[in-house]
Amino acid sequence: MGATTVPAASSANASDNWVLISSVSPTASTTSVSFTSISGYKKLLLKVIAPGSAANIVPIVRFNSDTAANYAYSSIRSYGTQLGGLLATNDTSVKLTGGAGISSNQFYGELMIIDTNTTGVKNLSGFSGGSDGSNTYIFPSITGSYFASAAITTVAFSTTSSNFDGAGTVALYGVAS
Repeated sequence: MGATTVPAASSANASDNWVLISSVSPTASTTSVSFTSISGYKKLLLKVIAPGSAANIVPIVRFNSDTAANYAYSSIRSYGTQLGGLLATNDTSVKLTGGAGISSNQFYGELMIIDTNTTGVKNLSGFSGGSDGSNTYIFPSITGSYFASAAITTVAFSTTSSNFDGAGTVALYGVAS
């Protein structure tokens, strides 16, 4: 009997070469960091570490300045001995903490967006965590979709509740098409 050759399983990550598109520290007295004129990437990864503000923030992400109800996602939330979840459909953004206010000096999170260069559905996955000053929150799984008919050209990280104070890092990485 001859040997059978089995092709290697294809991996979405096998040829992914992530490159840093841009990294910034949020400007004091603003509520948003935007990465614009993005093109030529099939995947994007937004990474946020301690963006800094005087108060708790609700960190959100929007694509292409889209405030329509085109975002659907779910997240698991853990704090202390409690476990909960959130399912948001027809939302106007992705809330990285499910709407919970988090101390931005202790906030961290990542959101990966797949199929960013297509006109179809974009898939989202990520995690986040932080503290509200009393409780430590962990959001170990954020998954969802962005329903829009255009490729993603802008990614905005912002807060609905407080200005940044010029600290931390917000970075965007990409995998070329």
